[in-house]
Amino acid sequence: MGVAEVFSNTREFFIPVRIDFRGRLYCISEYLNYQSSELAKSLLIFSRPEKPYKGDRKAIGYLKAFGANCYGNKLDKKSWKDRIKWVDDNVNKIINFRGGELINKAENKLLFIAFCFEYNRFLESLNNENDFFETYLPIQLDATCNGYQHLSLLSLDYNLAKELNLTKSCWDDEPKDFYNFIGVKLISYFKDKLGSVTLSDEERETYSRLINLNMVKNIIRKLLKKAIMTIPYNVYFSSMTNYIEENFEFIDENDINIKKGDRWCCLKEDPSIKIKEKDISTLAKGIKIVLGDDRFKLNKLLAYLNGIAKICAELNLYIPWTLPSGVVVRQSYLKLKEARLKVFCYTKKTFSIKVPDQNKYSKTIQVRAFMPNLIHSLDAASLALLVDYYFSDKSSNVKNIYTIHDCFAVTSNNIDNLLGFLKLVYYKIYSENNYLRQLDKEILHNIIIHYGEDCFDKNTMEIKVENKPKMKYPSIEGVLGTDSSESDLILNSVYLAH
Repeated sequence: MGVAEVFSNTREFFIPVRIDFRGRLYCISEYLNYQSSELAKSLLIFSRPEKPYKGDRKAIGYLKAFGANCYGNKLDKKSWKDRIKWVDDNVNKIINFRGGELINKAENKLLFIAFCFEYNRFLESLNNENDFFETYLPIQLDATCNGYQHLSLLSLDYNLAKELNLTKSCWDDEPKDFYNFIGVKLISYFKDKLGSVTLSDEERETYSRLINLNMVKNIIRKLLKKAIMTIPYNVYFSSMTNYIEENFEFIDENDINIKKGDRWCCLKEDPSIKIKEKDISTLAKGIKIVLGDDRFKLNKLLAYLNGIAKICAELNLYIPWTLPSGVVVRQSYLKLKEARLKVFCYTKKTFSIKVPDQNKYSKTIQVRAFMPNLIHSLDAASLALLVDYYFSDKSSNVKNIYTIHDCFAVTSNNIDNLLGFLKLVYYKIYSENNYLRQLDKEILHNIIIHYGEDCFDKNTMEIKVENKPKMKYPSIEGVLGTDSSESDLILNSVYLAH
């Protein structure tokens, strides 16, 4: 608030950013920036107005829908039309928002207040003679599980893509909720397991408890969201269980209702709901199993990416890839070795420090970091191409935009253009140019450059270098979808980001 006060009388100011080796942008300035807290984002508006026509139903509709998104309470899961209708139905309460009735219930209170200010300005503009309304408010749109979106597009996996709002939809449809989809499949999986005659009594009790969790309104989605979200970033299994565990608190073993030797925990939201600690591991394992559904190519893609990373690590090579934006990434996490330093002449005491070994890569980190770095870099490349298209468009002299990785913010009259450009970017990267094939060629080319043409046998897909056992290079053929035309449906999605 102090920083905002300093800049409150400045006509415009700029926020510096930095770029990392993957091409991702981060704000450098502290506190008051658009990648900061809800308070920071609610205080920031664009310095130059855009002028949507008052009769532009789509532009005004997006403004209303943003208000519904900020209010939350599951409105952000409704169709565009339902969100707009909610604002129309509550217009008097929005006009009188200072009374606090809606603010008290809003999930994102500060952003909702920012919307109320802007929407009241729009309503007031209806009384003047201008055909247009001057708007400064950034309308923020979030992509649906962006990591999974990139993975589904990489492998042209239509079955996964349709659960991620990448396929045909219209304003009357409700957007897909991927976390809820996985939750429903998980409960169904537990019910199927419960029907097995080979289960032990203890396993039967575990599955029964987890099925009963579904009786708590929307709790399964909340429990699983963070664990599901982090899988494309090669999260450790222990981290997955920790994310689920955050929703519970452990019960004192002295509780008379708790059997000795068992560690139980209760749901923070409803302490009457109790499960065993090991049930949390069963939940995390279930997520992996459900996502490994044969209808999806996810497991094959993850195995392929980890496979090529392991080969590069075994050959002590950096992992290179060229992004569609032109940025060349070289992932090279070096092994650390310990060095002891004697820094004072008057004492024998030494200090231990870790220094990189310039000749050896860390196999573990190289493999684990490859997939998340690849996804983050594709995210960044998509953004670079999107902004290039956006600023090349000559339909408007004013170009307002900011981005938070997979979140995009523009004024309401530019949302349709933004979504159109985003679809075009994804189509060009994944369908037209088939990025995964390009990546495969680049990795293999880098191996051949370092070890010679003879190191790779195209017929057997084997790599043989001196002093190392033969390694099977993973085939890309079983990973990619066969019908690339299905991926074209992305061009007809209205919930790509919403």
